[in-house]
Amino acid sequence: MTSWSKLSPDLKMCAKVYQERQAGRDVWASRMVELLKGDVTKLEISKAEDKLMDMGILDKQYKKVDGLWTSCYLICSEAESLIKNIAENLDKGEK
Repeated sequence: MTSWSKLSPDLKMCAKVYQERQAGRDVWASRMVELLKGDVTKLEISKAEDKLMDMGILDKQYKKVDGLWTSCYLICSEAESLIKNIAENLDKGEK
């Protein structure tokens, strides 16, 4: 089992994107800030986004959300199995 508190901001962001996408919900930057409030700062989310996109782990796709076009996060297919393992092996009761 993986402890949420031991994950880096990058992996917290990836795990949260994976969990939300599995639940059928889209995630964009301001929603990510809300979801990780108290765990990861806005600055850390911005840095993690840049790093994860440069590494080819995270990507963005434009979708219409509440009538507005929004840039939503998604996990790239090459990294999906890694992120899936991390997200599914989080301690129960943790985020």
